[in-house]
Amino acid sequence: MVQVGLGRRKWFSERRQQAGQNDNVFDNERTITTMFKPTHEQLAEWLKTHTIGGGAPAAAAAPAPAPMTPQQQMIMDAFNSEVYVNNRMDIQHTPLYDTVTLAASSSSTTGVISPLTTAFFTNVGAASGKTFAQTNMSQSQKLAAPEAFSIFGYRFRWSENIALADIYTLLNGFCMEFTLGIKVYQRGPLWYYNAGGGIYGFFTNTTTSVWTNGVPGRTDMHKLAIPIVIENQMTFFALLNGNSALSQTAAQGGTGIIMVLLLDGLYARGVQ
Repeated sequence: MVQVGLGRRKWFSERRQQAGQNDNVFDNERTITTMFKPTHEQLAEWLKTHTIGGGAPAAAAAPAPAPMTPQQQMIMDAFNSEVYVNNRMDIQHTPLYDTVTLAASSSSTTGVISPLTTAFFTNVGAASGKTFAQTNMSQSQKLAAPEAFSIFGYRFRWSENIALADIYTLLNGFCMEFTLGIKVYQRGPLWYYNAGGGIYGFFTNTTTSVWTNGVPGRTDMHKLAIPIVIENQMTFFALLNGNSALSQTAAQGGTGIIMVLLLDGLYARGVQ
């Protein structure tokens, strides 16, 4: 404000001299302002080449940042950070997922359904023997640097050949919990986290049954009202919490249990 005021006075003085007037001619500031008032553009241009009080020429004002596009604004809102905007990260709508497989029960050590045997995003990497059909996680319970993920929804699916009795065991005996750090951010019954996908069809015989977690359509999958962000290097995992139970044996018609938990949302990875 002081700089602009001094600049305006010097500008007035130069204009008076160019008009052949003496500094003492005008003693009325209103007259000076009326006759020699510069526009903001004229004053800004003049300040680039003139000093005020013996100092260096005033620097031009920094240009205003370009407004965000609707897509950039959506990404910033999803991650609550500008770090993932302006070409700093590669952002794609692609999932994170992991699979847990339990055999048909044959003893107290196989086919056990418990928090310990149903940990998702934990048993991953080369040593797990899983392929991309089962998981796209490479590190246990965290993302590789500098990756981050904004969760829009949780999609819980079991293999459609599961025995109906095992579905009842899961639905009536367990809830799903998702933890970030040491805080549980999601906890709810399994039917709440609709998969929105899976085998779907009609059968002409009466001996084949297919069971899905909800209607297999994208409009029917679980969605969050507020995204949950997995920041880079933050610990996260999910599990089924409940009292331990045994899956159905093969003699009881059990086929084992294959469960997939998919996080639907925006995946931020390094620009390559």
